[in-house]
Amino acid sequence: MSRQSLSDALGKRGPAPSPATAVPAAAESPSGKYVPPSRRGKRRVSVDVDPAVVRQLKEIGLELEDRSTQSMLVEAINDFFVKHGRSPLA
Repeated sequence: MSRQSLSDALGKRGPAPSPATAVPAAAESPSGKYVPPSRRGKRRVSVDVDPAVVRQLKEIGLELEDRSTQSMLVEAINDFFVKHGRSPLA
């Protein structure tokens, strides 16, 4: 039984798709990276917290019917806006 080299086997599959054709242009950010539809047109806000804070957020999320940290923090930001007389935008 003859063995085929890996390069020969891969060569028979055809050329790999180019990055430009792999992701539609509408799904790319200005930097050229893929952006999920839920994050298009949005900006990231981050904060460094103690690991105990992260653990407690996850625990509360599980207690509240598997809520994500994202949804809880959006709620907190909106509550903060309302507290300070602003519209809830998050």
